[in-house]
Amino acid sequence: MQVNGKIQEIIKSEEVLFAYLKDTIYHPEQAKLELDSVEEHLQRLGRELQFLNACLRETKLLAENLEHGKFTENVPARADNPFIGPYKKLQANLQQLVLTAQSAVKGEKECYIDCMGDLSQSFNELFRQLQEQRTRLETSAHTDALTGVGNRLYFDLQVKKLWLQQTPCTVAFIDMDELKYCNDNFGHTEGDFYIICVSNLLQELCGEQEQVFRIGGDEFVILSLTASAEELRKRLEEAHEHFKAKMEKLVDYPCDFSFGCTHAVSMDEQAYNNLLLTADQKMYEYKLNKKRNAWRHRKDTPSESVFDTHYGLESRIFEALSRTMSNRYIYVCNMRTNMSRWSANAVKEFDLPGEYMLDAGSIWMEHVHPDDREGYISDIGAIMSGKKSYHKMQYRARNAKGFYVMCSCDGYVLRGEGEEPDIFVGTITNHGAIDTIDPITNLGNTFKFFEYITEKQQKHEPVEIFVVGISEFHVINDSYGYEAGNLVLHNFAQQVQELLDEGTKFFRLNGVKFAIVMRSATREDIQKLYDKLKKTVNNQLYFGKNQAKLYFGAAAVHHENDTEAITPLLSELDYYIRMSKYENNGELVYVDEEYNQRAKRRLAILRDVKASMLNNCEGFYLQYQPQTNAEGRVVGAEALLRYKNVTWGVVPPLEYISHLEGDIYFYDLGLWILRKALSEGAKLLRKHPDFCLSVNVSYKQLERDSFPDDVMDILAKSGFPAENLILEFTEHCRTLNVSRLKKLVAVFHSHGIRVSADDFGTGHATLMLLRDLSFDTVKLDQSFTRGIIEHEVDSIVVETIMNCAHKLKMRVCMEGIETEKLLEKAHALGADYYQGYLIAKPLDFGDLCDFVDKHNNRFEA
Repeated sequence: MQVNGKIQEIIKSEEVLFAYLKDTIYHPEQAKLELDSVEEHLQRLGRELQFLNACLRETKLLAENLEHGKFTENVPARADNPFIGPYKKLQANLQQLVLTAQSAVKGEKECYIDCMGDLSQSFNELFRQLQEQRTRLETSAHTDALTGVGNRLYFDLQVKKLWLQQTPCTVAFIDMDELKYCNDNFGHTEGDFYIICVSNLLQELCGEQEQVFRIGGDEFVILSLTASAEELRKRLEEAHEHFKAKMEKLVDYPCDFSFGCTHAVSMDEQAYNNLLLTADQKMYEYKLNKKRNAWRHRKDTPSESVFDTHYGLESRIFEALSRTMSNRYIYVCNMRTNMSRWSANAVKEFDLPGEYMLDAGSIWMEHVHPDDREGYISDIGAIMSGKKSYHKMQYRARNAKGFYVMCSCDGYVLRGEGEEPDIFVGTITNHGAIDTIDPITNLGNTFKFFEYITEKQQKHEPVEIFVVGISEFHVINDSYGYEAGNLVLHNFAQQVQELLDEGTKFFRLNGVKFAIVMRSATREDIQKLYDKLKKTVNNQLYFGKNQAKLYFGAAAVHHENDTEAITPLLSELDYYIRMSKYENNGELVYVDEEYNQRAKRRLAILRDVKASMLNNCEGFYLQYQPQTNAEGRVVGAEALLRYKNVTWGVVPPLEYISHLEGDIYFYDLGLWILRKALSEGAKLLRKHPDFCLSVNVSYKQLERDSFPDDVMDILAKSGFPAENLILEFTEHCRTLNVSRLKKLVAVFHSHGIRVSADDFGTGHATLMLLRDLSFDTVKLDQSFTRGIIEHEVDSIVVETIMNCAHKLKMRVCMEGIETEKLLEKAHALGADYYQGYLIAKPLDFGDLCDFVDKHNNRFEA
């Protein structure tokens, strides 16, 4: 307990000293330190920090005096202040300059000439000192502290310079072997000695116009302007043999290094970017070959004893698992002996030498497609050398029939304890032998679906494809767990299967979408089946003691095209399901020829829009719709996303926004919108500092933990004040957990950012939100606004929401103001802000600036 208490005291003291150091650097005059509060062993450090603080305060005061022209004021300073010398010298020079100027004014020419000589000499001395200090700083920034050679930053600068000068060069990438083993077993001091020895060797190896750099813990680079890759390789080969022999006499641990050399002639940008990567890959090839040769020449290469259990490869569990997976293969590698065991199915499928293989990585490399080998060699080399502990990649591998199939490999390194070896274990999935049965529902999966549709297409047999998707299924997974969710899907599949006629095929597609394929059926037949499915499932579907209430989207399409590729069919079906869920309230969408053409057009637009998102948001631009207050002054604007390209012209947002929100790249688009809006808005604030900008935020952005930091980063870079930004939470944001939304609102408020509830009164936006979340503004959806004149009910509802919001200290903005009567009614009901076509249509940024200037000039007058 005493030891723990002492540790806590030291940790607390370190925190106090760190805070004091931070204050000393940024605000030395405000920094305070009570030495009594610091642990006794750290008090000496505290006193040194106090000395540093005093020196900085003296120096800062003198610098401020010089800045304000106070050249004659004496600033008391300690003699051992290392910072103040140059400033004192500058002060004396400036005092002399003042006296010289005064003498010149009085006509004392001789004095003027003498003083000018002294002053010139003093300034030259000051410039020399500053130049020396700059050189020291540059050298420190470009030098590796341990070895004294150039660092990674200096290497990049040198290569960049060569690229700009179009100068060919050769690079050797050197990787030290077994440095981790040295550090772990002999200590880091010995590891540093090993590093210095390698560095000294490489420096001795270098000739004219060649330089060594240390670019990582155990990685060096030689940059040569004179040698070819082969010449440098030969020198390194000879040097590394001498180095091994020399170090064997000096130390008790293995010392060696691996290397790879490459030459760049053209030095175009791509060659420059790939220079180090190519040398690195050649180094790993060298390392793998070196290991392979070492095993071949070992006299004690294990024979039958290699299969003993202490090699870590014998396991009944391994055997059981490998037999249950036909297209996924297990491998285990003892990294100490380089002996591996692979699934019997892999041995058979790829005609491998056997279940147990020595140097399996090199054997498998011969099966990897030549175009994929560089990546494979690099990644496996990093695993075997200890640089990485996780392997994940895809490549093509040649099977026993001589065909290349796509494989994906996942592997982990399990570190051994004590005498236990490190084990590299993982799986290889053969995508050329994919299972076609979904294990949860026992239905054919997507691959089986494609196989069946292809068969019908080749036989010229038309089919009706009826697709059903379950909405908000994540609620069941979140509430009851994935095991319960899987049980629901299993029971759902069983019940639907009982409704189908013989000859009708039933498949589970991706996620929670299912496809029913019928050889012939009318639109009415499919509608009846859909109605029956919904009724049966929601009356009889249970998991455990709980009854499942499911909601669906559904679409049906007649398919008979025997020339069109099948792959786009799945994306089209996904699109139809989304249409049913979000635009048709779950009603069946029947895709006839006219509908199909419209849908294909929208899909083509969506593909172009998504391509633009990946291409730096090319084609997207912003417009701004002004907002006024009750007096008619323009107080802000809402940023609105727009898209335009050569093929489609200007595309209405309704055609793509709802479909993009679920896309993985939508988050980046949202940041682009914010960045663009604040960058342009900052210009408007120069003339109108109170102007506020509203930017929509999607639920995809609020799901990201990094979003608040991203917002603050964009604010800082754009120079846009946080208090002038309003983030509008769109309608779908309210599907997120309320506690998360509360935290987000609190975070934004803590930075001065205001938050608005957009589209209030639609979908998920209810009065409960006003109770749970501290919005600054509520924006009433135009579906309410349009009816407040003709329908008393709408007027009463709007007035009620306004009264509620005002009592909760929230402002209300009414959207959809398109007539004078609507504006008058909204004003009478007590709205605070107004937005709509009556005030202005969405404007380009230049037009917005003109509109605000013109509209608000009458108030300035």
